[in-house]
Amino acid sequence: MSSSRLETADDDGVGVAADKAPQAALALAQEQENARVTLGRCMKTLVRMMEIRGYDIDEIGGERTTSIDVFRNKPRADRAEEDHEMVLRASVPAHPKRYTTAWATGLAPGSKLGVIAISHGNVDTMREVLATMKEEGLQTLILISRQPLTAYSKKFLADSATTQESIQHFNYVNLQAAIVDHKLVPKHAPLNAAMTKIVKDRFTGGKFPRLLLTDPMVRFLGLPLKSIVSIREVFGREQAVITYFEVYDIY
Repeated sequence: MSSSRLETADDDGVGVAADKAPQAALALAQEQENARVTLGRCMKTLVRMMEIRGYDIDEIGGERTTSIDVFRNKPRADRAEEDHEMVLRASVPAHPKRYTTAWATGLAPGSKLGVIAISHGNVDTMREVLATMKEEGLQTLILISRQPLTAYSKKFLADSATTQESIQHFNYVNLQAAIVDHKLVPKHAPLNAAMTKIVKDRFTGGKFPRLLLTDPMVRFLGLPLKSIVSIREVFGREQAVITYFEVYDIY
């Protein structure tokens, strides 16, 4: 009797395991598909970001961009060289469009921007990313990841970047749509040095309302501190108001 019961239990165990195997495979396939869709939206938003910032896209996609392994959380021992991957390269054209970030900040033609996808936001990955930045000769680096960076990683990047370099980080959730195209977001136009001087001379005191570096549009445009931005808000059908703001790190 006991032997029969054991055999029945074993058979049931095999049956349960057999039932779980297809479910696990289906769950993994669904996770991979969701991640591909998420990454696809990120890349579409990044292309729009380059257009708004005034860059020309030189290359998009990498060897593993279509493989979800590079963007999944994996144990350190299993990640090997999948910590990061360059997914987009862009550069400043000879004549950037007016009121773009490249035009307003006066970046030299040929200045390079790179977008690197990272699977982990720890300091070891940041060291590898900075080494890639130096090798590629990037003036601007954008990091994208599923998880936020650790506090120590943020400090490490801030301490490592020079005054001529800019490093930004976006989570995937922040890149699912281009905020600049939202119908409720007014038009933002960064000003170059010449126009900034004219505006400051025109207004007594040269003090303007403040925009924080953490403002979603400031981050999307990649504006540095002390930048002057004109924001055009439309009320009704024809009435429009233009307000000038200055970018600060604190209020």
